Amino acid sequence: MESYTLEQVKQRVLEWYQVKHFEVQSHPDCKLELSTNESDIVIIHITFKHCLAQITINDPSWAPYKYVYVEALNSHSVEAQIIYFFYDIPEVELDEVIEELNYGFYLCLNYEPDKLRQEFIHKKGRIQSYGKRAERFIHPNDLAGVKSQLWKDEFVCTGTQFQYLTVENSSGYSLKLLPEHYEINKIDMKDSKKQGLFSKIFKK
Repeated sequence: MESYTLEQVKQRVLEWYQVKHFEVQSHPDCKLELSTNESDIVIIHITFKHCLAQITINDPSWAPYKYVYVEALNSHSVEAQIIYFFYDIPEVELDEVIEELNYGFYLCLNYEPDKLRQEFIHKKGRIQSYGKRAERFIHPNDLAGVKSQLWKDEFVCTGTQFQYLTVENSSGYSLKLLPEHYEINKIDMKDSKKQGLFSKIFKK
């Protein structure tokens, strides 16, 4: 497994920032700002149409992440409402950090308040891609309790939290996973399409 230093991840993220800054320089709903670039910390602020994001790169001994922490808030909510978060852990590789930044950026750029809930709430479906780097699509707090047979179970979406769906099976087992790994049953999918709710937001 690739191990990276603070300096290495800073360099890669700054390169990512430069590319993204160039790509969206004329985009009306996105603005990137490198607000802090010091030897021990980098902070990038991103303003989207419906949310605000911050990328922090430092070496905190007290935090539950290695070097990178990303958080996005709904800018139209009276109270602070986190819609997306990511932090790197020792198991994450450097290339995966950049992949996650791209993924989070895409979600935030296309984020519409309550869209996720409208598309998936009460829809029945199954977990897809179980076992293929499950830590990438299942909420970190739920990983320890995940059982291998769950991919065979039918679930129903009972809510949303951050960029995750909360799904529950008939035994009352609940977990959070990313929406692109939740395959909705054909009947529910037809109903959703009739309502015009399904979009390409979560397709890369």
